[in-house]
Amino acid sequence: MDRLTGSLSQSFDGMRIYVIQSSSTISAKNKKTNESTKFVKSSDGNICTDAQLRQMSYSEFCKALNISMN
Repeated sequence: MDRLTGSLSQSFDGMRIYVIQSSSTISAKNKKTNESTKFVKSSDGNICTDAQLRQMSYSEFCKALNISMN
């Protein structure tokens, strides 16, 4: 699978898709830069940004969002 990023592309062997309850997503906007950021709040109150979640390994992701691993 290839993903185009501007003039470059990234190749992936596979993909994982996670569905997170929509009520746990919080959008915030930086007043100075006008940039929007999404935050995800787990059932135990842990808050992570979308960027942080994308950088996590599978086990870190599950732990951060209080998801039991299979």
